Amino acid sequence: MALEDLVARIELLKKRIQLHSAALRESETRTRMALIDPLLSKLGWDVSDPGFVRPEHKSGNGWADYALLRPDGVATAVVEAKKLGEPLAAHRMQMLNYANVEGIDYAGLTDGDDWELYDVFKRGQLEDRRMLEVTSSTTLPTKVP
Repeated sequence: MALEDLVARIELLKKRIQLHSAALRESETRTRMALIDPLLSKLGWDVSDPGFVRPEHKSGNGWADYALLRPDGVATAVVEAKKLGEPLAAHRMQMLNYANVEGIDYAGLTDGDDWELYDVFKRGQLEDRRMLEVTSSTTLPTKVP
């Protein structure tokens, strides 16, 4: 995947957020279809292929929205999705618990605009385990240098 392709996809998603924010703020499913699935797919996680992504992954007493799979079918990360604009802080422990109970090393949380990625088993406070925090609509360049 070329960086230009990723930037182009993010630009498309930024436009969707601008044009359809009200509708996306009403529904997690809309957010997943319009924002999260397209970015995961561009990053190489084909959400339509159960060999790469397992939607609604059973984890303990709950269901993670996505399990991202290694070639051998073992989950390498879980991603918890929320509707656009949903505060992520209230859902961090839910996301970490899904990964922890399954022994999955990485966990992500997103509302389609804000993205967070955590190293689940790293020692330290939650902030120390955060590997990535980005808001795609405001922090990424509009053009590749």
